[in-house]
Amino acid sequence: MNSLTQHFKKPDYFNSVYAVCVYIMAFGLFAVPYLLRQQIITPFSNRTFLWGINYISLFALFVFVLQNIRHKKFGIWYFFPIFSLIAILPTQFAYPISWGGVFLFACCCIFPQYILFSDFSAPDKECCIKRILIFFDCIIFILFITALIDKVADRCIIKLLASFLTCDEGVSYFAYLNDSEHTRFFSILGHPLTNAFLFNAFYALNILYNKYHKKLLPDYIWTVIALLSLICCGGKTGITVGLIITICTYYRKWQFYVLTAVSIPIAYISGILDNLIYRFTKLPLTTGRASSLKLLLTDDRISFRLFQGYGSLLGSKYKSAEFDFVSAATEFPLIGHSLHYGILFALMLLLPPFIYVTFRLFKEKRFTDWFFWCLLYAEVNTYNGFSSRLDVSFMFYFLSFILLNIAPSPDKVASSP
Repeated sequence: MNSLTQHFKKPDYFNSVYAVCVYIMAFGLFAVPYLLRQQIITPFSNRTFLWGINYISLFALFVFVLQNIRHKKFGIWYFFPIFSLIAILPTQFAYPISWGGVFLFACCCIFPQYILFSDFSAPDKECCIKRILIFFDCIIFILFITALIDKVADRCIIKLLASFLTCDEGVSYFAYLNDSEHTRFFSILGHPLTNAFLFNAFYALNILYNKYHKKLLPDYIWTVIALLSLICCGGKTGITVGLIITICTYYRKWQFYVLTAVSIPIAYISGILDNLIYRFTKLPLTTGRASSLKLLLTDDRISFRLFQGYGSLLGSKYKSAEFDFVSAATEFPLIGHSLHYGILFALMLLLPPFIYVTFRLFKEKRFTDWFFWCLLYAEVNTYNGFSSRLDVSFMFYFLSFILLNIAPSPDKVASSP
């Protein structure tokens, strides 16, 4: 009887506030994307902060952080998002944008950092991580199937999406125009670059999960899904990151070299690589962003300042045709944040996550994990992922949080035979 009572009193991950918050964040990010929120809310109001902010995930994050503060499970890292907000103020008072715009930016790009800096104390953390990963895998598998269908059936899925996701012009843009840019995979989660990042995150997380736990599926299945999906996305940086992950995973296995020698000619003859080959041979790696950055750095009319950016001027004075290169160059988050709010703000926003992850993974001697995370971090930094007022930053920090917690707890490792 006592053992039965103890069984029912044993803490379960469903009873953990931490775990429930993580589940809700995952649901908000991957089941209620911004395109869906926009379509539902825009008929009532077109204010971006009403649909651009992922309130479901943000509320779960607030509760998660509050729990850590209550139990004193936080460190100095919790102050860096506040510091970055303070660094915005000099620009905001000189060249103000709307405070609603600042609030939107903070909710999308600053506050999500708290999930990365938070301790995860669920009673059964490993079970929670496994379930989150399975949920994420299911979302990515759906995207993979739709990407293949779009590839072979004249983009019928994206055209179907365009028929009811009418509030975002980008959906129709990718559905009907015909060139190397617009035959790329656009999904309910957004732009091809975002999809490529998610496919690479899916790839890295599953390879690492297989490294530490009983395999959900063999490594080669994750590889096939990821690489085919990245080919459909057509992103040069994305496929490069995917290939590096593949090489790091299989370089010691002779079967990898045999399969590579056989699969590349078959893929080339099938025509599935045509768009990717065109983009690699005819377009620069960052599709004009690097050349625009070069123009920006050599233009004497615009200079980078430490404590202050151009704020609202980037949306007025520097929005004319003669400054087109500014818009393209600011898609690099470091450049965009530096011009908008100053170099100090850009460093306060982008450096702490890198330092925190590096410190933690090096402390745990998880060097492969760190390298995979750096690849994802670099990929999101090659386009406006960290400056987009949508879900990309939140997705990145959430998936980074999963990566940090994917390895077994040190005490379990020490006790294992």
